[in-house]
Amino acid sequence: MERLVLVAVGDLELQWLELLHESLPDLIGRRCRIDPHALEPGFAANGPRRQYNANLLVEALVERVVDPGERVLGVTRLDLYLSVFTFVFGAAHLEGSGAVVSMHRLDPSKYGLEPDPALLPERLIKEAMHECGHLYGAVHCRTPECVMGFSAVVEEIDIKSSMPCPECARGIGIPPGTIGDQGA
Repeated sequence: MERLVLVAVGDLELQWLELLHESLPDLIGRRCRIDPHALEPGFAANGPRRQYNANLLVEALVERVVDPGERVLGVTRLDLYLSVFTFVFGAAHLEGSGAVVSMHRLDPSKYGLEPDPALLPERLIKEAMHECGHLYGAVHCRTPECVMGFSAVVEEIDIKSSMPCPECARGIGIPPGTIGDQGA
């Protein structure tokens, strides 16, 4: 059976990996394990931008894959970018072995709002599910509520479900859920 390996990228509290370890197996239909060794991200830093190159992090995470049935998902608090985007919530190689998701812009306090103990975990699960969808072959979906919908701003994450629409679920190879059943 395929397995998803969860890795901290930089300083990250264990509780966030544990949250995904508990949530993702039911959502993606695959086992998960936590890698106890964090990835040090300094090599991906872009000093002038004060951000980290998401593609470089994904490539380093892929190097951790030892079993052909494994995929790896890095989780970080760092601000990420791609060459074509000012910032990203995450990045993945389509049908590849590695992905990364950032909590930096998922946190309501980033926008001057009060911390919301329920909103940050909900957003993290949705974004982790989105990047896992790419790992397992899903592209961006036009259904706004589908977890595979593209999110340019954090508010677009909030309207999504944590599950893919039935068509995307079939493409990923997971049991289809009904939009709105799990999260949103």
